[in-house]
Amino acid sequence: MDGAIYPVNVTWVTADDVCTTHTCVMNYTSGCPEIVAAEKYDCAPVDLKECVKKGGSIYGNESTSGCCKLCNSVATPCERSVNREILNTTINGHVCWSATKQDVAICSGSCQTSQSYDENTGLPNGICRCCKTAMTSKKTYSMYCDDGTNRDHEHVEIMACGCEETACEAVTTPSP
Repeated sequence: MDGAIYPVNVTWVTADDVCTTHTCVMNYTSGCPEIVAAEKYDCAPVDLKECVKKGGSIYGNESTSGCCKLCNSVATPCERSVNREILNTTINGHVCWSATKQDVAICSGSCQTSQSYDENTGLPNGICRCCKTAMTSKKTYSMYCDDGTNRDHEHVEIMACGCEETACEAVTTPSP
């Protein structure tokens, strides 16, 4: 693969394909180790043709390094979406990963926003809303680490999303 030698039961991704995990496993029939490749994320299904047909655009979900595709449609409501992925983190200087794929949620979508200009002040007024996390919970996962130990890791999971009012950004117009 990348020239590196990996011990049995270690999982990794390569720089040229971050969407696929590779695991060195022992084949007990042949008595030799082998590499098993699997999709890193269990992506939620997206009808790409239907998305484009309705005027939307396809983009890669940032939380999955672009591996899972999402539809950016004109009127996608603010909602929670979940992908399943191997959690990776560094604990006390050691690279650690979850034994199985875990739910990782994000908030995405649009919220109704309106803005106009006050003729008296020349300043914008309006209501701007952003799709944000509305509720979280903490889960503890057992992680395998590169030093051969198991460590507990607390992960914050998004449980609900909602539209939150924020300050509208002022837009400056050039002077004539």
